[in-house]
Amino acid sequence: MTFAVTACGHSGTMFLAQQLGRARGWTVLHEPDESVSFRAANQRFEGKLRYGEVNSYLLSGFSRLNVPHKAVILRNPYDICQSVARSGGGEQALWYVRESISTLDCLAASGIPVILFRKMVSDPEYLIGIARMLGVELTEVDVTAKVNEHRGTLHLPLIFNKIVRSEFDAFLQRYEA
Repeated sequence: MTFAVTACGHSGTMFLAQQLGRARGWTVLHEPDESVSFRAANQRFEGKLRYGEVNSYLLSGFSRLNVPHKAVILRNPYDICQSVARSGGGEQALWYVRESISTLDCLAASGIPVILFRKMVSDPEYLIGIARMLGVELTEVDVTAKVNEHRGTLHLPLIFNKIVRSEFDAFLQRYEA
């Protein structure tokens, strides 16, 4: 049994990998390789039992990954921009997030299950349900759904024009991310 989860960067991939990695007998890695070689990615999964990856670097070709269980994490794009800006990303963050949410939208529309960031980090039962969907058994004892609660407002060095704002708002309406 194997699984893969992808997302835009700064969308809880490390958090989810850590939580799922608490399951007994599982190896769950967070972004083990920053390359986007899908041949190498598929080879990492070959012949493995109870192996999973939560890896934002796989976003661009996620549909080409040969694993039985897949999901995408969706987070509010405005929050992603703030997180990227906090870590030193500048205006390029806007374009990265914009491209990423477009790809995530296509993956979700193709039927890949959606994980909502805000619920994943705040609701232990939701997190256990995510694990179950991916074939991983977690219990309430395993889950430590505690996140950085410091989410103060940050002035973004980004200019959200009307087009970008409408794209982000439409994404939020579709997924309530």
